[in-house]
Amino acid sequence: MTEINSTSKSGFHWPSPLRIWVIVAVIFAVCVIVAVFAYKAAWEKMLRLDCQSNLKQIGLLCREYAAEHGGRFPSTWVELNLVKDDANLARLFRCPSTHHEIGIWTQVDLWSDYRLLPGRTTNDPPETILALEPLGNHESAGANVLFVDGGTQWWSQSHLLGLAKELSTNNATE
Repeated sequence: MTEINSTSKSGFHWPSPLRIWVIVAVIFAVCVIVAVFAYKAAWEKMLRLDCQSNLKQIGLLCREYAAEHGGRFPSTWVELNLVKDDANLARLFRCPSTHHEIGIWTQVDLWSDYRLLPGRTTNDPPETILALEPLGNHESAGANVLFVDGGTQWWSQSHLLGLAKELSTNNATE
């Protein structure tokens, strides 16, 4: 039986089996890391979309409220009066990215993950913000915004901070 020479005539050396296993392990580890980051990004996007769905449903509730109250949106969440048959709807007021319990409805304005901006009416321009969530809900990457026409959008942190700066500048000049 002839022994395989680890050195060919061209000077190439076959790596040892241990080196091959190390290379395979490194490649596998890189693939796992990439997969974990892709999964995390997809999961966060799913949570943002679920949150956006909550806001759209809240927008429908607010529009129903406005139709019954002369076009005026509620000033507080508790005005929606979801205590009776619709108590299960309280889950809409918790962002899926947060991990706290749903409180009692009479204190919804304290535990809700969405902030209602009072004084809005159905006569306001469609791009007027009706409600939004705090930046902390989605790892400070941004926030979902609900408009008076019932539409929602994801706004990045830089967009929200730019808007806040613009509003504070406009309020200072008035």
